[in-house]
Amino acid sequence: MKICVWRYLENTRNYPGFNLSSDPEGCRFLRERLTAGYSKTSISLNTVDKAVLSVPNNSHQQNHSFRKLRFFTASPDSSEDFLQFKEFEDELHVTLSNSQLKVVLDGLTDVKRGGGDYCICDNNGAGLWLWWL
Repeated sequence: MKICVWRYLENTRNYPGFNLSSDPEGCRFLRERLTAGYSKTSISLNTVDKAVLSVPNNSHQQNHSFRKLRFFTASPDSSEDFLQFKEFEDELHVTLSNSQLKVVLDGLTDVKRGGGDYCICDNNGAGLWLWWL
């Protein structure tokens, strides 16, 4: 199983936000964790390598690879399309509404089938790019 999350340190105009790449087993694991309810434990991630970075064709750019990922449910008074990212050193926290959860689950299904190369964005232009492995 391989799941990687990173952000680029350079060329953020062309590659804004965060990136998630996973193999089919990792996609199944993430979907199971998200559909079973949000856990208080972090999901351990793999280190980004050149093979992962070759998928978005940006292997020459410096990046910050996260070691852990944690999902949270947005508060009930949040907007329907609420999606927020917070960095805590090597851990990325993603808070999302129920409708954004469905978008992320659909995206993981797409990546599992070899799709991706698109971004799930929040209202502020930050987003989560999805890539296959």
